[in-house]
Amino acid sequence: MTDEIDFERIRSLHRVSGSRDENWPRGVYAISLDALSLLGVDPDKNTLFWDGREIVVRRVIRLGSTETWLASIGVGTGFAALMLELGKTFLGWGG
Repeated sequence: MTDEIDFERIRSLHRVSGSRDENWPRGVYAISLDALSLLGVDPDKNTLFWDGREIVVRRVIRLGSTETWLASIGVGTGFAALMLELGKTFLGWGG
């Protein structure tokens, strides 16, 4: 015996519970218990789906100008130290 889920009824009537936290952005509501049936997972790819559409999470790190300069100085200093150590090891620099 299988439990039949009426996805159309859930989509039209029961997607949200009507409850929301006052700190949430406008228009964001809690998911109803019935709407949890709209969550799905592809176990082979470890991907999460909502109502048949993949949920994509992007976390992009963007550095400001100060951070970019500091990172560039750090990379440059590290590269210079690497070159000096290679010179000492293979070319006998620094006696």
